[in-house]
Amino acid sequence: MRRFELALTALLVPLDLIGVIISVYIANHLRTELNILPIDGHRISYPGYSFLFWYFPLLLIFFAQNRLYILKETSKWVQQLFRVISATASAAMLQFIIILFGRTPYIQLHWSLWEQWANRVSILTIFYFWVLTIVAVTVLRWLYRIIISQLSKRGIGRRRLVIVGNTRAAAELYAEVMQRPALGYWVVGVIATRENGETLPLSGKLHDAEQIINELKPDEVLQADPELAAETVLLLIEAAY
Repeated sequence: MRRFELALTALLVPLDLIGVIISVYIANHLRTELNILPIDGHRISYPGYSFLFWYFPLLLIFFAQNRLYILKETSKWVQQLFRVISATASAAMLQFIIILFGRTPYIQLHWSLWEQWANRVSILTIFYFWVLTIVAVTVLRWLYRIIISQLSKRGIGRRRLVIVGNTRAAAELYAEVMQRPALGYWVVGVIATRENGETLPLSGKLHDAEQIINELKPDEVLQADPELAAETVLLLIEAAY
């Protein structure tokens, strides 16, 4: 299961690259052909796509810092949108600095290639590119989450879950998970902690917890009995790891 999650996370990288490439193409088109805002003089566009060799790795770093490659962290759309805006804004700001510094007399004297590149790049194009990257990356990730959700509903990629407790909270949790497969969990076992608890499909009792966990090999173990002793909770943590 963890390998499957890693594979899903790894898919986000080429997906983001596709979004960036689409954004570059549209930004160049807006600046050079439509010329919506005729400013910035002769500086009209990026000189090709070679800048992606340094820009995209930089963007990946900002995305990673904003926790955009952790599946659980990207399930809320508003949260993900703000993180994409923050990451792309940081990368765009660094682009501005590199370009503006490349237009200084010092760079003109010592780094001619940098100076030539900086004087061809349009600041307006970068603005277009920043806005379009936010839109493209967010839309592609939204489609990606829809696909993942549909796979979860069909039982593909769901995390194996063991619930410790046969309390009312455990029963409500069990019902919620079983009724909503899109949550991405599959209850593979329930461990009883009380003699007269809620009626659930039990896998065994608390004294057999370590054996049950070793046999079922869950991805997560959730403790749903608030009255368990601290020593017992520590034993469960050790068994889960």
